[in-house]
Amino acid sequence: MGNSESSNSSDTADISSPFDNPNMLYPPTIADISTRLLQANVDRAREHNDPRKKVVLVATGAYSPVHKMHIDMFQKAKACLESQGDYNVVGGFLSPTHDRYVECKLREHHIEGTHRKKMCELSLVDSSWVSLSTWEIHQPRFVDFPAVVKTHSTFLKQQFPEEDLLVLYLCGADLALKCRLYNQTALPVVTVGRVPYTTQLLKETAALPLNTKRIFYIAETDVEDVSSTEIRRRAVNKISFSDLMHEDAVVYMLENLAFKWEKGGPSEQ
Repeated sequence: MGNSESSNSSDTADISSPFDNPNMLYPPTIADISTRLLQANVDRAREHNDPRKKVVLVATGAYSPVHKMHIDMFQKAKACLESQGDYNVVGGFLSPTHDRYVECKLREHHIEGTHRKKMCELSLVDSSWVSLSTWEIHQPRFVDFPAVVKTHSTFLKQQFPEEDLLVLYLCGADLALKCRLYNQTALPVVTVGRVPYTTQLLKETAALPLNTKRIFYIAETDVEDVSSTEIRRRAVNKISFSDLMHEDAVVYMLENLAFKWEKGGPSEQ
């Protein structure tokens, strides 16, 4: 999947929160993690006396650039969880990762954080429940996804002390397999299918113990196989990529990043 950081540990990365060591990372604020949409949806659930568990999804990735599959994953995961009858997905956060990670991964083909943030913001302009989170990208160093999720969870529970929010990490089947996220109980995860990884992931999770299955959810429907690499390839070759991104993000990319594609070709992810 083109929108996920890698983790070298088979049992997930260190899940310690910056709140445990505030000298290392900046604590989040409302300016970093806007709760406007989440607040509106929580209020709506209260007004309707909705008894379902309130869920918030957090997705991380390079988003270099962000594309329709990244956004579609939120919709697929929401539909999957709510179809079970016990969950009400009231919020989501798209969290672009730190420039240092993206530079190491894509080298001269990376897109700077300022531009990645803006394209994510433009891609979410029509959403009534998914917001941009800039906490991760504003840190002094790279933060791996388990700590990003825990930080969001801690912050949201501080902002909504009366709500028992369930914060889930949203990722693709490829990352879930690579990091064996289905075989741990520390990080609540919902994963969305992606060709050709879904079949293998379902096979791996078939014999999971019940205590793990309670916090691992899989939306079996595969999302459209779109990649940031393909968008960069088209940009280099002057081929339209308007079918792969939100129209506002396409305009922004063409107006602000054309210089990136004047020489060389896209790197592989």
